[in-house]
Amino acid sequence: MPKSIFERQNELIESLKVKILLLVDKYRKCREKLSFDYLSSKVSESIYLAGLNKSLIEYNPEIPEQYQLSQDEIDFLKNNADLSKDGDVTLRVINQKHIKKKELLDKILQSIQIPYYLSSLSEKEQKNVFAEAVTNYYNGLIIKQENTIKVYQERYHERCEIFIEYNNAIKKRNDLLHKKNSFLKRLNNSTADNFMDLVKEFYQLDLSYYDWYIKKDQEEQNKSTGINHSFKRKDKNSSLEEVSSNVDDLIDIVYLLRRYNDNLHNFVEEALTIERRSPQHSLYEGENYNYLFLYELFLKHAKLKEFIPFLESLSPSSDIEEAFKKYFLSLYGEKRYIKKAEFLRKLRCDVVGFYEKEINRLNETLENKHLQIKNDLKDLKRESNKSVNYINKPLRQSQVGKAHFEGLTEQEQEELYEDLKNILSNIPHLNKGENLTLKLNHTQRNA
Repeated sequence: MPKSIFERQNELIESLKVKILLLVDKYRKCREKLSFDYLSSKVSESIYLAGLNKSLIEYNPEIPEQYQLSQDEIDFLKNNADLSKDGDVTLRVINQKHIKKKELLDKILQSIQIPYYLSSLSEKEQKNVFAEAVTNYYNGLIIKQENTIKVYQERYHERCEIFIEYNNAIKKRNDLLHKKNSFLKRLNNSTADNFMDLVKEFYQLDLSYYDWYIKKDQEEQNKSTGINHSFKRKDKNSSLEEVSSNVDDLIDIVYLLRRYNDNLHNFVEEALTIERRSPQHSLYEGENYNYLFLYELFLKHAKLKEFIPFLESLSPSSDIEEAFKKYFLSLYGEKRYIKKAEFLRKLRCDVVGFYEKEINRLNETLENKHLQIKNDLKDLKRESNKSVNYINKPLRQSQVGKAHFEGLTEQEQEELYEDLKNILSNIPHLNKGENLTLKLNHTQRNA
């Protein structure tokens, strides 16, 4: 499954960081080699001093390549690394344009995901879910301070009050308790008109992104469905039929897979029994008699039900003689004398190979069917969620401005919208047993 724009940006940052640090290390080794070669009189003093005074992102064509980074590597650092005035890579490593893009994407996701989920709940449920999230957030911070207080009390007893850290922890805990109770009181007294203002304040959301997504989603829905609701119903029925058809195929594949696995196990035992009970060689002399003898062995195998699929692969008409000729010719050509043990061992290997190949193919088909059903169900769920959201009363919110997408191209904005659709389709709308955990993005807000 293709990675989302969020995943790609995270991976980009990690890969850039690794490459930048590797180039910094390469630059260090180049300088070490330059110093070593200068002491060994392999380079002149002028080259040594030029290399010594050159910064990480400077290129000097007079200095040999082994003592400095290439121009392409330097350009890469200039474009992607966070550089100081002296041209060194800072502790932040990554150019802030990449970090800001990640922060923007995170902010957009949270600014859409949270209100989108809340919009599927009743006003009472919205308050309950949000109150639980607020309580969990503050309680987590309060527990940290209480743990610090407990450590000092257990270690120093009544003398704990002389420590600044102890008194700071008490003050922070009390401030957090006040903030929590104050916010929950505001929440309890809130109305439908100002509820989203509290959500926006607590999570530091930019609801212009949510407004952008809802409008874009509505436009797309209008284009795809138009006014003809009967067409929409027909399309939904068609999707249900596809799911049903794929499930039927899945059942057939599972049955065939089980049958082939059983056949593979049983055939080996049956084939070994045939080998043990058959004569070691033809009773008659001559090559042609050996050929007929091998054909008789082939006939005995053909009587096994486990052998039939392999036989059909040789000859669709299931003509045993034709299948044997085709099989023998493909392996031995014009030869007419083959040892019994060699012939049977090769036949067993070929039948086992046939089943292993078919089982692998069926497993791959099974996996694809699973994926098709999953995607079809996801599409149906998305359509169902859209219907729920547009039928439900939308969230009331203050006036929102225009959404800004600094650093994102138009193509990236379209990719962002498509990825958001996939993410939001997995939110459990109206399924009260699977409430979404509303998590706070700590990079956007400090308590």
